[in-house]
Amino acid sequence: MAFVSQVEIGAGMTVDTTIIGAPRSTKNADKACYPQIHQTRKSQQWHFGMKLHIGVISRSGLAHRAAMTTSNAHDKHVLQDMLQGTSDG
Repeated sequence: MAFVSQVEIGAGMTVDTTIIGAPRSTKNADKACYPQIHQTRKSQQWHFGMKLHIGVISRSGLAHRAAMTTSNAHDKHVLQDMLQGTSDG
């Protein structure tokens, strides 16, 4: 299940953030969860997985940039990367 939040930032760019759920499986060689996958709280519910951030050009709706982060990382950490390379900014 994916949960999306959307923030419009400068330079005609919109950043969509989606939580991509992952199982809490420990059925790997180390018997541990993957270190890149964390839990986060959104809308009073806890989710386990990663975040996908997609920078979209507002006028055309075309995806310009994408980044993956741990789900417990704040969205503000990828905003500067999303703005780089835009024609307006």
